[in-house]
Amino acid sequence: MEPNEQIARLVDVNELANLWRVSPHTIRAWVQQKRLAPTRICRRLLFHPDECARFLAAGNRDAQGECQ
Repeated sequence: MEPNEQIARLVDVNELANLWRVSPHTIRAWVQQKRLAPTRICRRLLFHPDECARFLAAGNRDAQGECQ
């Protein structure tokens, strides 16, 4: 790994729900519908900023805000 590379901060379900102003249930529903792909660590659902950007770019306009 290059010294200048930044490690992306993963966002959990509750943080993403707050950012996008939706309920955590909605985030989990999108995961179940395979519209949003989480990174699973143990039993936690975490989301990479690139996946959040892909989801928004795919035209999922019901989500507002950005994941950073």
